Amino acid sequence: MLLFACMPADKFDALHPAVPARHVISFNPSAAQFSMLGSLLICAAVLVAYWPARHGDFVLDDDLLLTHNSIIQSPNGLYRFWFSKQPADYWPVTNSTLWLEWRLWGMNPTGYHLTNLLLHMIDSLLVWLVLKRLGIPGAFLAGLLFAVHPVNVESVAWIAQRKNVLALMFGLLSLLLWLAAERKFASNTSTTNAVQHAVPRGAFGRWYGMSLGAFVLAMLSKGSVAIFPIVLLLLTWWRHGRVKLQDLLCSAPFFAVSAVLSWVDIWFQRQGSGEIIRDVNFWQRMCGAGAAVWFYLGKALLPIRLSFVYPAWNIQASNLLWWLPCLAAIAVTLILIRQRNSNRTLWARSSLFAWVFFAISLLPVMGFTDVGFMRHSLVADHYQHIAIIALVALVASAVAFIFARVPTSLRWAVVTPTGVVVLALTFLARQQSALYAGPMFLYEDTIQKNPASWLAHNNLGNALVDAGRKSEALAEFERTVELNPDSSIAHNNLGMRFYDSGQLAEAIDHFQKAIRLQNNYADAYHNLAMSLDRLGQSEAAVAQLQLAIKYQPDFAEAHYHLGAIYLNAGQLENAMIQLEQALKIKSDYFEARNDLGLVLSKSGVFPEAIQQYTLALRLKPDSPETHSNLGNALAKSGQLEDAIAEYQQAVRLRPDYAQAYVNLAMTEAVVGHAAEAEAAARSALKLARLQNDTRLTAQIEAWLVAHHGVALQR
Repeated sequence: MLLFACMPADKFDALHPAVPARHVISFNPSAAQFSMLGSLLICAAVLVAYWPARHGDFVLDDDLLLTHNSIIQSPNGLYRFWFSKQPADYWPVTNSTLWLEWRLWGMNPTGYHLTNLLLHMIDSLLVWLVLKRLGIPGAFLAGLLFAVHPVNVESVAWIAQRKNVLALMFGLLSLLLWLAAERKFASNTSTTNAVQHAVPRGAFGRWYGMSLGAFVLAMLSKGSVAIFPIVLLLLTWWRHGRVKLQDLLCSAPFFAVSAVLSWVDIWFQRQGSGEIIRDVNFWQRMCGAGAAVWFYLGKALLPIRLSFVYPAWNIQASNLLWWLPCLAAIAVTLILIRQRNSNRTLWARSSLFAWVFFAISLLPVMGFTDVGFMRHSLVADHYQHIAIIALVALVASAVAFIFARVPTSLRWAVVTPTGVVVLALTFLARQQSALYAGPMFLYEDTIQKNPASWLAHNNLGNALVDAGRKSEALAEFERTVELNPDSSIAHNNLGMRFYDSGQLAEAIDHFQKAIRLQNNYADAYHNLAMSLDRLGQSEAAVAQLQLAIKYQPDFAEAHYHLGAIYLNAGQLENAMIQLEQALKIKSDYFEARNDLGLVLSKSGVFPEAIQQYTLALRLKPDSPETHSNLGNALAKSGQLEDAIAEYQQAVRLRPDYAQAYVNLAMTEAVVGHAAEAEAAARSALKLARLQNDTRLTAQIEAWLVAHHGVALQR
């Protein structure tokens, strides 16, 4: 396979960028076998490198994008993703895949991971195919290097980066279709009438239209592919030495799509939050952009000490050292431009193309415009998912070029180190993937490499809470607040730990601090309400829940808890409104179903109450309380035998459920089962005494004396 990766240039299109349209590899049986074996090897390499992450849990933005996203869980979610202003980003293609998968996998992360693995396989194969169509030697090796490169782990193993692998897939498909359209155009249009036929038509038009359509899907997956039209013109220059009018006309619709959808994406992000991510001036952004290019180049060439969150940069434009990376990048560009047509420098033009492609692909994430993650770090591995294609293509073509020109007896000297590099990258990628097997591994590794990352401390705290290690979580949240006292999220999480331990005064203090830092923080209002309710301040709790709903109308938990407070206060109509709203948002909300059944029972609407309890038990069939509630509704509607069955199921599930035994005894007595009634009552009495429930004990004793005339011993 490595011999195939380093196949001489004469087996592929010519190395020179001016590639005739007719020069395409013929798919004879030998080539087909190579294609099949190569595809299998790339897919196997992806599995080996990324398999440790297949069962990894949800991390960081996965909750916002998926697990806590009410639109994902809503039956009309597809409509809302495509035709409403509710999503945080306008990436409806990505969100649609997650909406569909939610119906398949739900809260099981494995399905989403396997989908990302499949998409990365497709991306790696498309990298090979695109480079092959461009006539670049070593195209297979480039696809293999892309498949196993460790910097791609973040894009594949992190579920939230579905947008990366999906956008790249559609972007590469668009490029393949563009090249097909170009071949059709070249075969049907002469030089003299090229401008006349600049408008797509016939076979060219079909391929061109599909290319534009694939680009639209790429932009609707993630806006990072906005640079694609520039890449098209760059490719045209690299292959043909110039850009003609017809090329500009053909690329114009791509530029229009890029501009419009980029504007839409920016508008959505600004709608979601008016928060300033970074308070820096233009010159600081210039220095940061220069440093980012070399940072990514360094990690691509030597992918060690990769981190989920890199240390933040304190960029000082007044310090000349910060200008050196930017000046070096400009100098490299000017040198390559100067040497681009030199016969003495065979690689200058290809190197210029690779360098400019690399830099342009990073343009959206250099820091000239800010994205949310940049509040933590200016750089991230997943930002160079597209850019790294240029580097692996250049390296692979250099390997193939050398391989084709050394004597046959010395080709092992090229193949062996190439194989070692591929294996080393696979090993490093597998190690990096293993960090995603559990969130604690990932965050602990991040803290080891970046101890000042409050984000990592905060999320490690959340992971510790999920693991039941709440005392350790408290220390992490306290460290988070210490590192970033202005983080509303950190104060909210720290408040929840005090709430769990019953320290309500401390919890309320941190929830109020979170609200002062972010006055539209719905979660903090909700948690503050829960604390106030536990203190018996139900009216104040209602006011806080109403604010939570004001700032987040689709907050199912806030609607539910507001309904529960109304239910306890006997305000049945208000309770019903809130519980029904919670169920509209989250149809599988068990607690809301159960409480709605209670509201309907208290209202005397027993058939509807029975229906709600039945639906609740489909969600949680092992709930003894709901079985008992259903038994009550059945008994009051005259279905006594069915009620007895529900009470019996309740006590089977919870043998210490004294009230269910009381209900069972009374219902057995009504249907004439005296012995069964007395046995159930005695079980209830025993439990009530053990639980020191004097009220229930007295009730059962009186009932036994009245109905069975028995003397009771204490």
